[in-house]
Amino acid sequence: MATAHSLLVNNNYSSHPSGGIYIHGSVGVGKSMMMDLFYSMCANGLSIPEEDVHLLRPESLWSVWDWLQSHTKWPLAPNPPSSGFLGLVIAVNMCRIVRVYEYVPSMRLTQKCHYYEEDVNLGCTIGIWHPLAAEKLLALAMNSGTDLQIFRDGYLSIKGVSSVHCGGGGQSGVH
Repeated sequence: MATAHSLLVNNNYSSHPSGGIYIHGSVGVGKSMMMDLFYSMCANGLSIPEEDVHLLRPESLWSVWDWLQSHTKWPLAPNPPSSGFLGLVIAVNMCRIVRVYEYVPSMRLTQKCHYYEEDVNLGCTIGIWHPLAAEKLLALAMNSGTDLQIFRDGYLSIKGVSSVHCGGGGQSGVH
């Protein structure tokens, strides 16, 4: 699995201010999107030195996709993972336990894309662009909680990588 440090660019890596920004990458990896985001952040005053800013490396989308494909039986369409799954990957790398609410639909299934929007679109739940079915099945497989927590209470409990210990001899255990 990609680590949080390999996915993020952190503004706190150096105490020396940068004289500029340079983004390098192949065609289609999101360099223009990153520059648009960077300029938008600066224009909105988020470049305050005390502000903790993290940017997602555009190529990391495909590292996460590769990892997802490696854990999926069937070929996935070459579409990037959802922001929810990217957030889950980062959180699992940074936290001991991650609670993910309504990622796998509970008995409260709605046709809304996001809880805070009024838009109705069942495609957001089952996936018409992102590989949501594969993402949700993998998240469900990683769950350490109970079926009641998933389907009645609406959340998954996923142990972070710091909580998982892989022992010798092909056996693994969780601390």
